[in-house]
Amino acid sequence: MKKTWFSSALAALTLTLAACQTTPQSVAENDSSVLGTMALDGTMRDLEGNTVATNSTVLRPLSVAGSRFTIRFEQRQTPAPAIRVIHGSPDTPAVDVLVNDKIAISGLSYQKQAGPASLPAGTYNVKVNLAGTATTAINSDLKLEDGAYYAAYALGFTRNISALVLRELPFTITGVGLLRVLHGAPSAPKVDVYLSRPGRDLKYLRPALRGVSFKDAGPYFAVRPGEVQIRVTPSGTKTVAIDATINVADGSLQTAVAADKPGGGAPLSAYVIDELVGEPAPQSILEIASGNPQLSSLVGAVKSAGLIEALSGKGPFTVFAPTNDAFAKLSAIPGGETLKKILLYHVAAGGFNSSDLKTKNMLETLAGEQIKIRLKDGKLILNDNVRVVIKDIKASNGIVHVIDTVLIPPSLLPAPKSILEIASADPRFSTLVGALTATGLDKVLAGAGPFTVFAPTNEAFAALKAKRGGTLPSGDALKNVLLYHVAADKFNAADLLKAGFVTTVQGQEVSAWDLNGGVVLNGNVNVVVADIQASNGVIHAIDAVLLPDSSH
Repeated sequence: MKKTWFSSALAALTLTLAACQTTPQSVAENDSSVLGTMALDGTMRDLEGNTVATNSTVLRPLSVAGSRFTIRFEQRQTPAPAIRVIHGSPDTPAVDVLVNDKIAISGLSYQKQAGPASLPAGTYNVKVNLAGTATTAINSDLKLEDGAYYAAYALGFTRNISALVLRELPFTITGVGLLRVLHGAPSAPKVDVYLSRPGRDLKYLRPALRGVSFKDAGPYFAVRPGEVQIRVTPSGTKTVAIDATINVADGSLQTAVAADKPGGGAPLSAYVIDELVGEPAPQSILEIASGNPQLSSLVGAVKSAGLIEALSGKGPFTVFAPTNDAFAKLSAIPGGETLKKILLYHVAAGGFNSSDLKTKNMLETLAGEQIKIRLKDGKLILNDNVRVVIKDIKASNGIVHVIDTVLIPPSLLPAPKSILEIASADPRFSTLVGALTATGLDKVLAGAGPFTVFAPTNEAFAALKAKRGGTLPSGDALKNVLLYHVAADKFNAADLLKAGFVTTVQGQEVSAWDLNGGVVLNGNVNVVVADIQASNGVIHAIDAVLLPDSSH
């Protein structure tokens, strides 16, 4: 028997998702093989119906019978969209699958699968022919959507064979195995399905699925790794028609199919479709980078620094990979030990996906210096201004996150200037610097601090001057206004929004609100540039002068 899969010359096979999922029943509490259910949208629930994870966010560990199961979402390796094909018709001989009248699979026999194939999205005509003939058993236009994984089953007897297309999960979960059950036996009536540890007495168990019809599939069950006994009975009875024990490995993704014997009819049995069969082996971090033309500058730098062997090691590592555009922002790419230190500053020991990083404030790197991590609008920001633009690329030896700016170790950065030095060198703040000098506050802001300064631009002072008939406050009144722009201690924008207000050196408070992702002070003053870092604090440029109550 010869099988071939879709060639690159074929366009997209597109499949329509079947809506034939049954509702799971609760499993007897004294059996801890089944831990919960996983929906196609990534919502995971325990047996009581409580949500424990949504999409890629783990809310809490599963806890069953005193055991805790820590779960982690992992993206599948085959690029989506992708599809596999399964021959599930008991009396139909081997088949060929044609896409737009070109053979894509040949000689596929009963209970066997082919694929997966990664294909571009679109709608195409698909025919299933008896192998080596022009006799067509299935002729359908099917749709394949971006970002989705599919399994196409040819089910039923030859006289009424048809395609059932099920959506597969686009991820796996380590810590548990995932298993679903499909009624694929056309001769069988509605059935109940029991899942348990091997040897459990059926009379003490409730069905995991009840009243399952032909072509119906349950949800994915999160299963304790190990052997699981599957028993199928005519619905409402305890008469076992199928009794099978399968191994569910940690991280596995499987569908157990109830099936007729070849040719049709009893005895029924079950076969297992491993949905990860045919997945390509994960590439190493260096292989992933070498295969991405947008990371060619990084690969060249790694070679130049002599780090190829290090990044090809077992790991796991977390690598923040700057794009070519990120390297282009540098005035020059350094060499020698400086380059090596910069590259090692992009690598951390351990495999940290985006969910892990969101729980951290700092991450130690192989350069011996830390990267600062924060969230802005749900996005990961490193060292206050470096964005993670592509996250969670899984490699055989770790995880890659693509970033838009090269990270520079703090030890290689020039010594930061004081608040006064930064303001004096920026023409936008010349009026502010003049006012600080006139009141003697310039010497204060040249001190150790730390301070937070809300710095009005020249335009902000000009607007206040026009409002006051051409004059600005002076003397103690001006000093009072300026002190209202200074807070003791350092408050970045995220700190301001978290607190909601800050008490100034003048004694009154300045409120801070989040408006469309920006910071607004006292309800109407906008922070136009946030988090200008200084050696003795931080500056936030603002578009209006803040006035304490006595100065309005």
